[in-house]
Amino acid sequence: MAATHTVSTLTTMANLLKQVYNPGIQVATKEQVTLLNLMETRVGKQDYGGSGFRIPLEFNNMGSTGFRAEAGELPDATPGTWAQTVVPCYYGYFTTCVSGQAMAFTDGDKFAWASAWQKELAIKTRSWRQHLNRVLNGDGNGILAQVDGSPSGTTITLDNAYGLSGLNNSDVNGGRFISPNMKVDFYTGSTIRDTGGVLITAYTRGAFPSTSATITVSGTITEVTDGDYMYVAGSYGHEAPGMQLLVDDGTEAVTFQSLSTTTYPEWKSHIGYGSTPGTAEAFTDNRFMTLKTEIEDNGGGMVDWGYTSPAVWLSIANTINNERQYVNVEKPDTAYTGDSIPKAGVPIYKDSYCVDNLFLVDNRALAIHEAMPAGFIEQMDSGVVYRYGNTDQWAANYGWYFAPAVKNRQWLGKMVDIDVTSNFI
Repeated sequence: MAATHTVSTLTTMANLLKQVYNPGIQVATKEQVTLLNLMETRVGKQDYGGSGFRIPLEFNNMGSTGFRAEAGELPDATPGTWAQTVVPCYYGYFTTCVSGQAMAFTDGDKFAWASAWQKELAIKTRSWRQHLNRVLNGDGNGILAQVDGSPSGTTITLDNAYGLSGLNNSDVNGGRFISPNMKVDFYTGSTIRDTGGVLITAYTRGAFPSTSATITVSGTITEVTDGDYMYVAGSYGHEAPGMQLLVDDGTEAVTFQSLSTTTYPEWKSHIGYGSTPGTAEAFTDNRFMTLKTEIEDNGGGMVDWGYTSPAVWLSIANTINNERQYVNVEKPDTAYTGDSIPKAGVPIYKDSYCVDNLFLVDNRALAIHEAMPAGFIEQMDSGVVYRYGNTDQWAANYGWYFAPAVKNRQWLGKMVDIDVTSNFI
């Protein structure tokens, strides 16, 4: 017979999760997801409604001003240019679960119970941080990788992490966001292949110069073919926008946060393309200073920090070393103390989940709005810990209701088409 547990015991377990584990998960998540340190988090319940946040924006308006002759008629007062951007709320979760046997063996001993959950929580919270980091660095499409060639039985070859081709590591990085015991879906356009939800049972990492990653799956993949995209199972269409879309000039999406870049030309970030857009070229001081100047002089912003991939970060470091450009850097207004390199007074941070772009950011422009702080979710009838379906297992769900958002895209810049010489998968 499956073990049973008293209400008081379950309440003790719930309190441990909420009061002991949850603060630790929040701290570890912020420490290990670079963008959570660099971007402000705002509790925006006063702005939240209708499944989204509403942020009023003011655009440039040169009306209501003129020059007249003596005693001439004064200029008309025309309306300012205002808009309201609507930022959808997104919902991220992980589920942690232990067996009824483990619950029974530790029943009545909160310390033994805590030990039983510790390893399970360590695994699941690491997965949570990795996926959250991926989302914040992505473009909102949620693509993990792209199928490269037709599957061979249950073996699938992958390339193009984030669905992006043409980067230095595109041929070999298809396994960056996957692991065994992970369920995934395959799509062509908006159509799911087969029934979805196949389980990855094995994974082989890609290798430079051109060996792509492969996975073996358990499930039906008769419809999967070359060019299909892979997603976390059930997540298609539900992931938040990350840096690739937040900092954009309408290339990724013409309409963003309910505003059109055609209607509002100022709703565009400054993009530092190469001399031939789409063709990679070396990182140079001139490219960097041109983008920084566009943000500060044309956009009215002030660059507080930069953010890039390890490969681009090393290219920037090489220019600093070669030209002996060592300067003191004023840290941005953030609690983050991670390693940075200085470039023209701007601290440049790196993250392995960032693509080979360089983002330049005014702190005022970006924020993460939350409708609910991250934490364990109360079940309606059983508290935080509950019996998992018709099984002898006990589970708890962790969730966060949040929305990465932009207030002023003119205060943001992105350098693309950067040639890198270091190989990072």
